[in-house]
Amino acid sequence: MNGLSAGAFLGEGLGAGPRASAGGVGAVSDDLVRFRVELGMKAGEGTLARLDVGGRSFYGINAHGQPIRFRTNAITRTHVEADAFQQAANAGVRGGQGTLYVDRASCLACGANGGVRGLARQLGLDQLEVITPQGSQIIRP
Repeated sequence: MNGLSAGAFLGEGLGAGPRASAGGVGAVSDDLVRFRVELGMKAGEGTLARLDVGGRSFYGINAHGQPIRFRTNAITRTHVEADAFQQAANAGVRGGQGTLYVDRASCLACGANGGVRGLARQLGLDQLEVITPQGSQIIRP
């Protein structure tokens, strides 16, 4: 992907998750675009995410150097997903359902190899919807 854009994030197959903002995926996409601008990140540089859980939103950036207390693989430990989940855990969030919006496709370590599933399980989530520019997936840890 060449960076986040509202159009790319609203690609075919995407729909608002159960805990998405009132504006749906488009509003979250715009929110991540604003977050990228505020951080001074160029399009295509790094990865951003927003985890909506427990009635709150947690914004993640690549977690290189961030203290991650979850048990996970070495790759997921440094990725945006772990940063967002760690912030939620630090805030005392536990259980329920969540929606994770990521401005890039999941890598193998976080997606197919179960990194995000493990994070969701350790946070005690019953269900997590992961939404990327490539589509959405429901995870039931």
